[in-house]
Amino acid sequence: MLASDLLGETLQNISRQGRNATLAVLGTTWGLGAFLLLMAYGNGLAGALLASHQSIGRGLIVVSQGQTLERAGGERAGRVVRLTREDVDHLKAQDLRVRGISGETLGYFLYRSSHTSDTTRGLGVDAVYGRIRNIALEDGRFLVPEDVEERRRVVVVGGALKARLFGRTPAVGQTLLVDGHPYQIVGVVARRAQILLYNGRDDEKAYFPWTTFQELNGSRYLTDIVVGADGSVPDLETAAQLRAALARRHGFSPTDTRALRIVVFSERMAALLATIAGLKWILGAVGALTLAIGGVGVANTMFIMVRQRTREIGLRKALGARRRVILLQLLAEAVLLSLAGGLLGAGLAALVVGLAPPLPFLSVFTNAVGPGVDFERSHDGDIVLSLDGVTLLAASAVLLATGLLSGMWPAREASGVDPAVCLRYE
Repeated sequence: MLASDLLGETLQNISRQGRNATLAVLGTTWGLGAFLLLMAYGNGLAGALLASHQSIGRGLIVVSQGQTLERAGGERAGRVVRLTREDVDHLKAQDLRVRGISGETLGYFLYRSSHTSDTTRGLGVDAVYGRIRNIALEDGRFLVPEDVEERRRVVVVGGALKARLFGRTPAVGQTLLVDGHPYQIVGVVARRAQILLYNGRDDEKAYFPWTTFQELNGSRYLTDIVVGADGSVPDLETAAQLRAALARRHGFSPTDTRALRIVVFSERMAALLATIAGLKWILGAVGALTLAIGGVGVANTMFIMVRQRTREIGLRKALGARRRVILLQLLAEAVLLSLAGGLLGAGLAALVVGLAPPLPFLSVFTNAVGPGVDFERSHDGDIVLSLDGVTLLAASAVLLATGLLSGMWPAREASGVDPAVCLRYE
């Protein structure tokens, strides 16, 4: 049988089924549409989680003070190891595979604008800190080396802090009183969704050159040392080199993991990627189950179609039609029904994905600026539905399998019946 003859006869047989064929197509439409929408949601969820994770900074390693557990170099165990600017200079002098190293000192201050006041965190950092931490700005600039070297009284404020202090009024160029000391605002950090935090959200803090921050804070000790690994070697290896370099300087054993607390954020990324993969598999399994239910509808329709055409099938076999031809004919009808429903479901899913607005997710935290604050809402961290090539390829494979499996059983039953029995069927 020629392909054109097979297609023409298949379309003719389906058109005679009317309501049964329509129900089968609608079942597949619902199944594939639900499958694609679930996968689009999974892609959007994965994108939101990854973006919020990566906002912490690529290859970020944070070193904090600790307490020795082992005796070394004549020093007793239980000694507190505290970090200073000299430690930052010592690490910069080492041959480390890093993009930058910055000290970080935390303090709490009263910030007063011409409108209102607020108390929150402030950080004294190096100019390279913005690049290490992947700090995004909505206005102005981040700190530059001249700010540190010349001890300039400048500050970069977080977007949430800016909204509380200035509302919708531009803040860059304004004077901000910090514990009574005037500082000029040179930049505003964009409000972004973050699920990995340390020392609070980036958009809730103020950033000062570490040289002028000491005048506010008065402490010679650092809260952390922030390092951006360049990725040329595993981040864990870079962390081990950091520990060894500081162990030589402070006189503790490099194997003493309690002497310093070192957090490698890429390790948390691996856990997040595993979680995302699991979520996408679950959504895919639910979508495939929905599509399988649509396939059951196609199979039921095929059984009805075979039952209604029992005499026709018997007559064709009596006239010499081969079993393979009848099997192929019925399989073609099942695949065509599935294909029609699949195309309709894919079109509807693409329409929903294209028209759907971002779905609220992590932006509920990004927009938690404070009661009564007038600010522009952010959609950063929301779920944006998206379909990719892998999803469409998987949907096509599942659709083809659904058509073949839903048609195989009825087709085998029909092609294997005795022609004499079929001709006696009423």
